[in-house]
Amino acid sequence: MSKTQRRTQAERSEETRGKVAKAAYEVIAERGHSAFRTAAVIAHAGVSQGAMLHHYPTKESLTLAAIHYALNLGRDKSMKRANSTGDDIRATLLAMAEDFRVFFLGNQFWVSLDITMDAAKDASLAPEIRAIVAEARKPVYDLWTQSLARCGWTKDRAHNAVTSTAALISGFAIRTLWNDDAGELDRMVAGWIAHIETAE
Repeated sequence: MSKTQRRTQAERSEETRGKVAKAAYEVIAERGHSAFRTAAVIAHAGVSQGAMLHHYPTKESLTLAAIHYALNLGRDKSMKRANSTGDDIRATLLAMAEDFRVFFLGNQFWVSLDITMDAAKDASLAPEIRAIVAEARKPVYDLWTQSLARCGWTKDRAHNAVTSTAALISGFAIRTLWNDDAGELDRMVAGWIAHIETAE
């Protein structure tokens, strides 16, 4: 077997792996993790049970693949937004807030949160999920910190602005479980941006 054929097989294997992970994410987004079934993933991905089990032999490994897919999808979108900012501080702050809003009010966050809440009952999964979250979200926060620093802020000030804005918007996202008021979020974010823009 030639090297080219081996590489092609590896690419096909990686494609199947990605297809199954994407299907797992989409099934959880549609049904919730509590109703997560491997049979639904197989049907959604259009692969055989053997192909799925080859890559993800347990339901736990499939669950981790789903959260990994969700957070990497969110990370990739965020990195594009952060990389497209210039050196205007207000425009960068607004872009960062919008990025967090899209992520924390979107399926990537809700699927990840759903899995995390269920995994809290399983001590063996929780550390792996924390590692996946750190791997996917830390580069996003680091890049927004760099974007603000590029506008002239100190690294500490930029870091504090990033983490506090993420906390504000993620907290509001959780609050939407009880009270979904997009207008209130608009007002909160506008006031917060005005505050951190002028605070030293």
